[in-house]
Amino acid sequence: MHKTGWVVFSKDDPTKILARCEKPILESQENWEGHILFTESIVEYEGNWYLHYGIMDKFIGVAVSHGLINDLKKNL
Repeated sequence: MHKTGWVVFSKDDPTKILARCEKPILESQENWEGHILFTESIVEYEGNWYLHYGIMDKFIGVAVSHGLINDLKKNL
């Protein structure tokens, strides 16, 4: 099963991990999605984050985060 997470690397030393998720932020949950869900891109627009993903090479979707990533930035 494919799952998506996140990790933040140091801008001064990209081999250093500053933070990472403990659980996936995106994974298939419906039977029609199967076990193949893959992230394509993430875009910030007007304070929201849009994560574009594909499902089984048949469908596309978008997940929207309203402030989650901004909250994470404050804690780094």
